[in-house]
Amino acid sequence: MMFAENLRRFRVERFLSQRELARQAGVHAITVVRLEAGATAPSTRSVGALATTLGVEPRDLTTPEEVAELRRVLRRRGPEAVRDPGSQAARTTANLHRVLLLLPQDHREDPAGG
Repeated sequence: MMFAENLRRFRVERFLSQRELARQAGVHAITVVRLEAGATAPSTRSVGALATTLGVEPRDLTTPEEVAELRRVLRRRGPEAVRDPGSQAARTTANLHRVLLLLPQDHREDPAGG
């Protein structure tokens, strides 16, 4: 997952521990741990706060290819996620959708054409 790799790379380049990045960004340290491990999807708030703290744009934390994969995930989860808005799938889908909205339009295009 490129987001996780980029997050870790920017953090290490700035000589920040996961705990210090979390503190400065106003998120829980476990959030940074999970994001870097690719164990959870980032929320809009987390992406914005982490990007601001790292001095980068939110789009610098992801790639067009990753966005395309997120779009495919959103398409597959569409109807199921709507049925149970309190489910983990619904929350993850909503977070992924918010992350996509942070990206410029040219990064939202699906290079696979679909």
